[in-house]
Amino acid sequence: MNRKSFSPKLRNPLSLTVGFLALIIWFSFIFKLSIWKKNQVIQWDIISYYSYVPATFIYHDLSFKFKNKLPKDFPGKIWGRKVEATGAYIQKMTIGLAIMYTPFFFLGHIHAMIGGYDANGYTVPYSMWLVIGGVIYAFLALLVLRKILLRYFTDLITAITLIIVFFGTNLFYYTVYMGTMSHVYSLFLISVFIYFTMLWHDKPTLFKILILAISGGIIVLIRPTNIIFPLTVFIFFGLYNKITFQSKLHLFLKNWYMLAVLIVVAFSIVFLQLLYWKTYSGDWFYKSYGKEGFFFNNPHILDGMFSYRNGWLIYTPVMFLSILGIPLLFRKLKEYSLVLVIFLPIQLFIVYSWWCWWYGGSFGSRPMIDAYPLLAIPLALLIREALRSKIWIYLPVLALFAFFVRLNVFQTKQFSITLLHYDSMTREVYWEIWNKNKFPKNYDKMIRKPDYKSAVEGKPEILTPAPEKK
Repeated sequence: MNRKSFSPKLRNPLSLTVGFLALIIWFSFIFKLSIWKKNQVIQWDIISYYSYVPATFIYHDLSFKFKNKLPKDFPGKIWGRKVEATGAYIQKMTIGLAIMYTPFFFLGHIHAMIGGYDANGYTVPYSMWLVIGGVIYAFLALLVLRKILLRYFTDLITAITLIIVFFGTNLFYYTVYMGTMSHVYSLFLISVFIYFTMLWHDKPTLFKILILAISGGIIVLIRPTNIIFPLTVFIFFGLYNKITFQSKLHLFLKNWYMLAVLIVVAFSIVFLQLLYWKTYSGDWFYKSYGKEGFFFNNPHILDGMFSYRNGWLIYTPVMFLSILGIPLLFRKLKEYSLVLVIFLPIQLFIVYSWWCWWYGGSFGSRPMIDAYPLLAIPLALLIREALRSKIWIYLPVLALFAFFVRLNVFQTKQFSITLLHYDSMTREVYWEIWNKNKFPKNYDKMIRKPDYKSAVEGKPEILTPAPEKK
């Protein structure tokens, strides 16, 4: 492995400076928005993700039966699918994100008690600290990603890559505006898993394997389909020919007891979800999503990548350059070549086999954010090769990156005012509002509402104009 640029003592910590600058920007955006002051943070999917925490530490009832006794003026929402056999209300989302919320829940709880708020888990202090927590996890994710990149690249290339990954992708929106969704937490955990995979392959220790087990287990608890991240990274990292295969097999056999610890600890964490389902539903595996599921026989990969309705590469086109950087791995950074080649097709297939391949009210294709720690590597490699080229090559490339960053920030603003519609965009309306901040005439007639009922049943969609605004 090439470690010439990896050093604990950096003389030019440009990328770290960029990180702190980004942190300041995040906080300024967040406290200008102040959605937490309006107690509008625990909404939509977050209602289910978060509900486990107050249910455990305040109401001491994971059956959620207590919600039937709450006062009418209760400030929060608690959902759940009722199981007739037990009377419990099973949450739709798994418990992984609740684990990540917990430290900031306690800060919010202390704030509520000493600040004179109702300490019921749903007042303003809880929202405020959840928002702060999302920002901190995103910042930590970029710090760990920085350490990964510095292992192979200079600080300048690392800084440019971090700027592009944050400001040039929908990660910006899912940190600044929706930092309590699952993506910054998965981003952090996946970055940690990649980093400690590299460290463990350098020098196997039990501490590193425990970090891998804990981070890998919570990755799966947050989004079960993300199991492909720990599997592909740990198994295929460093493999690219017969010699490396033999070396890795020897490494695994020599440290078999560590692999046993990895499996046992990771499964023990995932088992928490199975135990919850068994205790409150009576079944080890409970289909909490109801009719929602995957259609692996009919994936929408091209739609998911290129549709104007939240297509990944339409709204995050900079990642197309990351994909272009993958072939360079086979010559310049071989230890990640097989990882990316195996991981990316599987990720695209799973993500876009979901019944709602556009993922509802998303800005771009939000599940792909979880892949950015891996995709940052070929992206940085492409930047490095461009900067080593002649000026007439690297100047247009840098200009293109700058354009993508500006485009992403501008479209984020469009999305925040619903000019860029969350689930009903079309080619016509996309180009009509290009580089504009005003709604065009006949906007409601140009957008097309997706047919959720047909989609959840796996049937062809019938797109209709959205209801006119009154």
